[in-house]
Amino acid sequence: MLNEGAKMGEDKIRNIVKITKEEQHKLLKYYAKQPRSIRIDIMEFRRKVFHMIKERFAGVSLATLDEAALVISTRSTFIKEESLRKLNIEDMTLEQLQNLSMLSMKQFEDKLPTSSPRKDKLITYWSIVKLFKSEGKSVNNLRLFLESNKKFKVSNTLILDTFLELEGKKWSNYE
Repeated sequence: MLNEGAKMGEDKIRNIVKITKEEQHKLLKYYAKQPRSIRIDIMEFRRKVFHMIKERFAGVSLATLDEAALVISTRSTFIKEESLRKLNIEDMTLEQLQNLSMLSMKQFEDKLPTSSPRKDKLITYWSIVKLFKSEGKSVNNLRLFLESNKKFKVSNTLILDTFLELEGKKWSNYE
C-alpha cells in the first residue's frame, strides 16, 4: 500500500518536472553537495516555484508539489551554473561575470574552515572557563569538572588553544 502511494507520487513528480527519475536523483545529489548559501538560494526559489505549480496542479498532494518544486529550482540553478561555467570569460557580459563571481564566492566561503562542534560547546561554558582561570585552577581540573558536572568531554589542548585564541594569552596558574 505504501509502495503504491510512493510510486504514484514519483509518477506525478515525473509528470510535473518532465525529467526522468535518474535525472531527478542526480539533481538532488547536486543539491546536497552545494554549500549552504546556495542551498538557501535554491530553497527561496523553490518557494516561488511551489506557488506557481500549486495552482496549475491543484489535485496533487502538497508534499509531491514541494518535492517537484525542489527539483525544478535545483535544475534551474544547475543549468544556470553549467551555462556560466561553459562560457569563455572574454565572451561574458558584465552580468554573467557578476553571477559567476557570486557563485564562486559562495562556494569558496563554505569551504573555509569552520569551528568544531566541541569548540562551539566549550564556548558556551566560557564563563566557567574564566572562573577556573581567575581562581588559578589548572586546565585539567576544568576538564574534569566539565566531564563530571556537564557531561562534556573535551581535551586539555582544545581548552588551551581556545583560551589563547579568545583571550589572547596563555593559560598560566602563576598570574
